[in-house]
Formats: sequence, C-alpha cells, structure tokens
Amino acid sequence: MPWNFPFWLPLKCGIPTLLAGNTIILKGAPNTPQCSLALEDIFRESGFDNFEFQNIFMGNNLTKRLISNKKIRGVSFTGSSKAAKVIMEYCAGNYKKIVTELGGSDPFIVLEDADIEYAVQ
Repeated sequence: MPWNFPFWLPLKCGIPTLLAGNTIILKGAPNTPQCSLALEDIFRESGFDNFEFQNIFMGNNLTKRLISNKKIRGVSFTGSSKAAKVIMEYCAGNYKKIVTELGGSDPFIVLEDADIEYAVQ
C-alpha cells in the first residue's frame, strides 16, 4: 500500500474542503474500513459534528449513481488508472470536477529543448 494510504489522502483533501465550508462523503478503501470510521470520528471530535464529513460503505456498482447526484460537486479519487478512467468518465458525463492521485514514481519529463543543467537542479 502506498505511504499515504489510508489516512493522509482523506486528510489532505478533507481539511481544506471542510474549512472552505464544504462537505465530504468518503468512500474509503474496502480493505481499511476501520481507518475510514476513525477519520469520521476525528472530524466529529474536531467540531465537524453535523455530518460535514461522512463516511459511507457501498459497493463500486453504486459509484456512478453517487457521482451523478446533483448535490455532488466534485470527486477526489485515489486508486488505479483503470478505475480512474471509469470515474473520470462518470465525472465528465455529469460535469463534475475531479482530482486524481494514481500513484507512480513521480516522473519528471525533460524535453529536447530544455536546459538539462537547470532540469537536474
């Protein structure tokens, strides 16, 4: 599992989102349900006790239905490229903003016309 899983990603999305006055529905990874519940408890204990941060458990088959809900304004997704493609298609079809974190090795592309010494620094 990646180093930032499963607490960091909901926190880095959740804190600024909540402080901006928005709400969050977390569909955490199915293999870490206790972490998702702990996050919900942490946010409630921090004063977000009106369901501003809410954890839900549901199968992937309901994801399209959730994203298509008019009250959902955006999606932050972490996972595989294959799943991201499906989620992006749902978002595009419903005009939703999306942010993804698909893992990988943080590649750095240097084009032919780049200053290689500057790029190395």
